Amino acid sequence: MHYFLLIALLGASLSSYAQSSDNEILQVAQLRADCVERSLCSVEVYPNPSTGPVHVDAPKGASCMVYSSSGTYVGTWEVGENGLDLVDLPSGIFIAAVTYNGIKHTSRIVILD
Repeated sequence: MHYFLLIALLGASLSSYAQSSDNEILQVAQLRADCVERSLCSVEVYPNPSTGPVHVDAPKGASCMVYSSSGTYVGTWEVGENGLDLVDLPSGIFIAAVTYNGIKHTSRIVILD
């Protein structure tokens, strides 16, 4: 008798997790895939602070948009096979926004005299 009660309770709790739309399972699968993609997409910016070129290590094909600390657009570069070297940046503080497959990482870059 207790066995049937347990099954009834389990059945009731499982029914509360029913699919609410046809698209919900696909949305959950996409969220999980996005989390995996984010964990695999690493971005490193070094040396930081720097007195010269700054290297951006990111996946090939990523784009790197650079802005000054006042928000002025400096430029956009594409990351190659061996990363990207940002050269000829004047001294100051910059923001590098690296985007790859819809995933965006931002890093602060400090260029010293």
